[in-house]
Amino acid sequence: KDTRRVDMQFGIGYGDDLLKAKKVLESMLDDDPRVLKDPGYKVAVGELADSSVNFIVRPWVKSSDY
Repeated sequence: KDTRRVDMQFGIGYGDDLLKAKKVLESMLDDDPRVLKDPGYKVAVGELADSSVNFIVRPWVKSSDY
């Protein structure tokens, strides 16, 4: 395969701003030249844990950048 998906998880506190956190994560992906525009990335709330809200972050990259 020429591309690979990177699976990451980031947690924030329940009192933190979810939309701001999502925008920060998306901005980081948009600014990283290794992240492919097609297929697009996914940033979403994946879990409501005991002490954090966990985002799943799934960008695609070239296999050589994995």
